[in-house]
Formats: sequence, structure tokens, C-alpha cells
Amino acid sequence: AARHRFGDISGGALLTQPESGMDLISKYVESWHPVSLGSSANAPTWVALIGAASVFLLGNLQLLVTAFFLLAVPFITWIGYRFAKRWTSSNLIALAAALVYGFSPPVLTAISAGSIGPLVNAMIATLVITSLLRAFELESWSVREIAGYALLYGLLLAFSPPAFIVASAWHLLASSHQSLKRVRSVERDRKRILDPIYRRSELLLTAIAINVPSSLELIRHP
Repeated sequence: AARHRFGDISGGALLTQPESGMDLISKYVESWHPVSLGSSANAPTWVALIGAASVFLLGNLQLLVTAFFLLAVPFITWIGYRFAKRWTSSNLIALAAALVYGFSPPVLTAISAGSIGPLVNAMIATLVITSLLRAFELESWSVREIAGYALLYGLLLAFSPPAFIVASAWHLLASSHQSLKRVRSVERDRKRILDPIYRRSELLLTAIAINVPSSLELIRHP
């Protein structure tokens, strides 16, 4: 995704260094992308996301990259602390778990390599885990929650397609379990049987739609 930890976004498969966030967005919408020797393949969604995020810093892509890597560890540690507090009432244990998470080898390796994707995954991992733990309670989710998790899965697909596939497989398992359980019940309400399938389809298809056209290319060429 990116290479320099501070300043410019470059390296990886990018041939040219974008001058600003708008320049990065323009590269996303171009029909011919400066990747490797040049390619007409659809650019990944993270290109547009990073470009759009730079708008909050007036399109200053260098400042965005610098701020991202400087704040990555504190932010990931804070997220880990919030997640740990759900499982323990001890502030000390939660803090210890957060520090282990924030300074874990994958996080430090990503910072050392200047990779944005793994750091974004670390930032949203706890939210994804929470959604998977609640997968069997999908019917109790509000429309706002479904929309929020759909955006979360869209972000997950943009930066880590394999993780999105795992999450989708888990939801498919949960949906199959709930539907089979209701088929075997005495009251076979067709709506209650199909409702989990419809809701999960909305959740996952929205995430895929957010990443069009790169998600469609991923489906055609896994």
C-alpha cells in the first residue's frame, strides 16, 4: 500500500509518487493505472480512501501519512484498552492487554515497513471481532447498526480481502445454523427462516458494493 513512514506515499507497486490527495483520487478513476509496468485493472478502493482522507488536511498527503504513523500505536493501544474493558473490570489488566496489542509484532512490523493496510486492520480488528461475536444476534441489530457494520466490512474488504472472506464465511455459518434450527422447529415460519439470510445478504453485499469495481474484479479473479 505505502512505503515511507513519514512524508510521501510511494513504493510498493506505485510507479509515481502522488503529489496530493486529489492526485491520488485521480489515479484511482483513471482507466490506465501507473502500477508495475502499467495496468488497466481496477485500482483498489484503499487508493480512493486515502485520497479522500487527505481532504481533512487540505489534500496534504504527506502530512496525512506522517500523522497516521505517529498516531497509529497510541490509537491502536487505546482501541485495545476499550475492547479489553469489556472483558475485565480491572484497569490494570485492561491496560496491560492494550499495551501488548498496541506494541504487538504485527503492528511494529507494519510501522517499520511503512505499510498502511496492516495498521488499518489492527485499528478495526476489535470492531470486526465484536460484530462476529454478535453474528447470531443479527435480528436484534438496528438498521443503523447494520449500516455501520456494512461500512466496517467495506473498509475490511478494501484493506484485507482475505479477512473479509473469513468474516463472510462466519456469517454464512451463522445464517445456516439459524435457518436449519428454525426449519427443524415445530413452527416453520418462512419469514423467520429467511430473515437471517436476507439481513446478512444486505450486510455483505453492501460491503462489496462499496468496493465496486475492485470487489467485482476480485470475485472474477480471486
